[in-house]
Amino acid sequence: FATHGQNLGGDITWECQSNGSYVFKIMWFYACDSTSSVLPPDSIEITSNSFVSSIWCTKVSQTDVTPACGTANGISCSAGDVTTVDRIEYESTEIIMPGVPPSSGWDFNAAICCRSTSTNTTNTTFIYLNSTMYAPQGVTAAFPCYDSSPKFPEVPHIFVSSANMQTISFADMQDTDADSVTIEWTTPKGTNGTNITYQPDYSFNQPLPSSTVNPLNVEGILDETSGFYKFSSNTTGRFVYATVLSSYRGGQLVAKVTRELPVIIVTNPTLPGPCSVVGNDVPQITVTSNTHNLLARLNSKNDTTHYEVFVAPGDSLSLIAQGYDIDIKPNCNPQIMSFTASGSALSLDSLYQDENQSAVNGLAATLTSLNTNGGFQSSLINTVQLDWNVEKSHAAISQNGYYQFNVKYMDDHCPIPGTAEMAIRVIVNRPFGLSQDSAMICFGDSASIMVSGSANNLVWSPNTGVSQVSIMDYRLHPTASTLYTVTDTVSGYAETVWIGVDNITTPTIGRQGAAFILTNANTYDSLIWTLNSAPLSLSGMPAQITPTLSGSYQLRAFNGVCIEESTTIDTVIASNFTLNPNGTGEYNGLENADMSHGINVLNLGSSDLNVDYITILMEANNTSMPDVRFRVFDENTNQVFFSDSVSSSVSGQIEIHGSFTLTKGGSYFLSFYFGPGMQAKLFKPFNWPVSANNGMMNIANAAKAFGNVSLPSQFSDSYPFIHFNFNGSIGIDENDVERLEFFPNPTTDILNMPKEDRYEVLDLSGRIIIKTQLTNTINVESLTPGAYIVRNSQGATNKFIKQ
Repeated sequence: FATHGQNLGGDITWECQSNGSYVFKIMWFYACDSTSSVLPPDSIEITSNSFVSSIWCTKVSQTDVTPACGTANGISCSAGDVTTVDRIEYESTEIIMPGVPPSSGWDFNAAICCRSTSTNTTNTTFIYLNSTMYAPQGVTAAFPCYDSSPKFPEVPHIFVSSANMQTISFADMQDTDADSVTIEWTTPKGTNGTNITYQPDYSFNQPLPSSTVNPLNVEGILDETSGFYKFSSNTTGRFVYATVLSSYRGGQLVAKVTRELPVIIVTNPTLPGPCSVVGNDVPQITVTSNTHNLLARLNSKNDTTHYEVFVAPGDSLSLIAQGYDIDIKPNCNPQIMSFTASGSALSLDSLYQDENQSAVNGLAATLTSLNTNGGFQSSLINTVQLDWNVEKSHAAISQNGYYQFNVKYMDDHCPIPGTAEMAIRVIVNRPFGLSQDSAMICFGDSASIMVSGSANNLVWSPNTGVSQVSIMDYRLHPTASTLYTVTDTVSGYAETVWIGVDNITTPTIGRQGAAFILTNANTYDSLIWTLNSAPLSLSGMPAQITPTLSGSYQLRAFNGVCIEESTTIDTVIASNFTLNPNGTGEYNGLENADMSHGINVLNLGSSDLNVDYITILMEANNTSMPDVRFRVFDENTNQVFFSDSVSSSVSGQIEIHGSFTLTKGGSYFLSFYFGPGMQAKLFKPFNWPVSANNGMMNIANAAKAFGNVSLPSQFSDSYPFIHFNFNGSIGIDENDVERLEFFPNPTTDILNMPKEDRYEVLDLSGRIIIKTQLTNTINVESLTPGAYIVRNSQGATNKFIKQ
């Protein structure tokens, strides 16, 4: 990519000085390239349509900002695309700006040669930077200065590893005046300031590879309030983009700053060593607070784009940021994560310790390492605490102002380190805050909107569909999607919340020959057939099925957040199990002759059944742990499963855990012994088909009660309540799929999967609540605590607990 040198791009900003003048700055990024003869200039001219038409900026610093990954296999100057990167800063002398910007603003431009080729654009010779200064209402002169432009203070993401989910920030959203800042895509400019053109499948607002380029790619959503962007690309190359920061004061536009840079996506090479490394996952970040409630802001993909916290003057804010990374290096040592942070209100001290070194009015926030080594580098877990004493001076900002802190964790994988970022937005002296910006409800339901701060003087518009449960808790239940505005009548401060309303028609099912079919042709997001309330593992979204098991069938339909169930249809199918309640014989490994209950089982179903655990309902005359011994033997009298211990006992119900398989057509002998003083509680299965033939008991339903199978005892007229549990999901012709393994279980946030695949997380009703692209980790942090099922693309499943 180095045909014209390695000028990557940059931006133009300005700072308001105490004497009323301006200092203009150019931030430029240059990639070292041994084959290039084009070197960074010593000075760059800014041209403008203001009364100062030419502003010269001279080089004041040149810093290597290449991602650090240690000395071995690091990034060095080379002719390739993965090379060292320098940040070069240019600065003007103090400039007095006469006059006042017109409504269209003063433009400041810089043309720099030469642009490198890229994968997603047509090439032009020059990179053309642009920023614009505006005069809000009430400003009658540009001298003395009234504003500093927003900036991009952090080192940008230049190099990104392919095929990994990335969580990055395109901007820190910083403004030393505490003006509100937004970010959006814009079109890069080339020679003479003309817009450059994009190759097919790319555009100014889709500059990175999408699923159109490669179905495995995952497009991101640029969050306009935080710069957050989460994506994954299997397509490699250099992808030019441009973003523009717009700052607002009192709702009026003050400045725009455009930055152009590339994202260079490369394949991380396999690193040799005792623990050979293929690829690299980025760190995971969590943020909590010891003192205040954190509000997680989500995008339409349910990604946390940033956190918000509301504080008041006099508050002491404390935040805990943790980075997690379990990846290892080729030498088998854990990776080292480095922590850095930025923010207009963050201490300017090199170690973030001196609260008196502040770029804003009042004390600065400080950072303290909670790692055992006391530093900002640590393996596996890197924990840092942010403390900020909020003063009255911090509240002297515009109505929509805030302070933002960005935390970054970077591992030391080579050559492309894994990097993840998260933003925390601190809003000072706001009379109230809403718990969320938007919510979806089903018609007839309501959304719960919590208010933090003062709720004594709030007025809702419109006020239809609004009810107040308590002073801090509102219920919004519109009949159609509605944007509500809530205003504090004392201060005039307002926030909005969007309530979307989904509708659904109750599904109707009927018989069509041997099949069950959805009879009302409505549009649904998904359909799930259930048998005795357990979801059936069926591929796709079938509108009809042909039953193979006896029981009660029902159809659940989903549309948005709406769920409706059809009526049930009961059916009886031929026997799936043949059971002999009087089995006898000598069995290998059967050390106790007094195995008082023995059952022969023949699996006549259409597939293997993977048993997860056994549940037995007991009655005991003593209060001690029941003595239960359970054995399973195959037709060759070989023991395939045993348990001499009880896993749990609740009100006489015990569970024996351990996996084994009843293969299709397999014949087994089940033997279980109950200790002295205990007996199996009797249960007559009068509510489902049972028949007798030649001394053999036939049970027609092989999947009653969420996948459980009841087996009869040695008495033909009474049956102990014994269940085989099939892990919450009943398979039809799919139960021969192997069990899915992962760790940790239970978990609070991340499931580490055995390989890269597409995974689905289902609740116990069978509803899909998370669907991933190609990945080897699943983030379940947003789930409420409880039990869930995870399934891979081949249908293998397993249960996990979210703590």
